[in-house]
Amino acid sequence: MPNNYPDFPSAQNMRDYLNAFANHFNLRDSIELNRTISYVRPVENNLWEVTFSDG
Repeated sequence: MPNNYPDFPSAQNMRDYLNAFANHFNLRDSIELNRTISYVRPVENNLWEVTFSDG
């Protein structure tokens, strides 16, 4: 979080931070909304195994 954010950021602060993070790391094409996740577990090298209900 940016140093200029308060200790308890507002909803707008959080939205702005997450949008900036997604833009900075070019994550927008990897984000899938309205999906149901059936299983998640951490794997090596800070990666995650994610299984969706529909495959």
